[in-house]
This record gives sequence, C-alpha cells and structure tokens, in this order.
Amino acid sequence: MGLGHADFMLQFDQWASTYDETVFRAEPVGGFEEYGRVLHRVADMAGAGPAKWVLDVGTGTGNLALEVLRRGARVTAVEPSEAMRLEAQRKLGGVPVLDGQFLALPASDVSFDAVVSTYAFHHLTDDQ
Repeated sequence: MGLGHADFMLQFDQWASTYDETVFRAEPVGGFEEYGRVLHRVADMAGAGPAKWVLDVGTGTGNLALEVLRRGARVTAVEPSEAMRLEAQRKLGGVPVLDGQFLALPASDVSFDAVVSTYAFHHLTDDQ
C-alpha cells in the first residue's frame, strides 16, 4: 500500500530542517542532480522579472520562490507541509507562504503572470 497524504506531510515536516543540505550537496543525490540549474531554468521559462507576479506551488523551503524574487518578480508560495512553510517563511521574509497544494489552491481568485513548480508534480497521481 502506498503512502497517504498524512504520511507524506510527516516525512516533509521531518525533512524540512535538512532539505536544503540535501538538494544543494556538491555530490548529486537521488533526483536532485543539477538542482540549482533546474531552479534557474524554471524561473527563465516563467519569464520571472520585474512587474511579474508568480505563484510557486509546492514551494518546499522556498528555493524556487527565492530564485524568482532575485529576478525582481513578486511571489506567492503555496506548500502543504507546515514545517516546510516555516522554513520558506524564514528564508523569504514577507513573501506570503500559504497552506495549500495543487488540488486546493488558496489563491484561486487571484490572477498570476506565471505558475511554477519543481520537484512536486510526482506527488500527484495520473488521474490528478
């Protein structure tokens, strides 16, 4: 039997404080090879820059949101794990980091210039 939502949230809550150490390691680790390059590429493809407002879904600790901010864009981040949200809020300062996920976005009545996500889609099923 696969892991349920609560199981994933527990795993991510436990991982939050060491997540960045894992993804930014000098030696590639299971699926995070070229992590920084992926963040840059996604921000490029989203056209992140001044006067743009970007929604980052599944922000984790906020690494992609931080890359978007560095380019001068406005960011709203969404993350279902409470501990990951706290790490993202610590890193991102005043950027809104909202509780939510792909299938339950808290900002559904707002229009964004781009929606970005990295390392999160694999948590969805094919039907979702």
